[in-house]
Amino acid sequence: MPIIKIMRTFKYFIPLWIGIVIYSVTVIAIGKTGLRAYDDLSREREKQRLNLEKLHGTNENLSGIRDALKYDSDTIAVYARDLGFGSEDERFIRIVGQDSVRSPKINEGEMFQVETGDFTNDKTLRIVAVCAAGILFLFLLFVDLLRALFGEDQENRQFG
Repeated sequence: MPIIKIMRTFKYFIPLWIGIVIYSVTVIAIGKTGLRAYDDLSREREKQRLNLEKLHGTNENLSGIRDALKYDSDTIAVYARDLGFGSEDERFIRIVGQDSVRSPKINEGEMFQVETGDFTNDKTLRIVAVCAAGILFLFLLFVDLLRALFGEDQENRQFG
């Protein structure tokens, strides 16, 4: 008989463990450090890796332009003409209504916006787990109360 009483009280610990399991599973799946957040970070890492490759390509192009400007006087003359400068014996004709200086050919890269991952707050997950455990606890308590009120007479008739 004492084992039955222990088992009857032990069943009230089941909602506690179920609440812990619900919280653990949801944190692993959709929590701040869970699998969904990890997938979002992996996608963001791949975007940044591709952007970094573009920036390395841009850096190589700019290094080539810099070296050409350092050592090649013809390149300097071409860039000077693009900016509206010329040598002493050159004449320029400016057309009214047109920009006198063309836009530079140098592309310095793009601005990259980092996106935040989509995750569920841990506090929300705790509330859901506690509510689920509470509902299960209340259900077990309600069943025991109904059994105590109405079921005890039927059990005594069956076994007595």
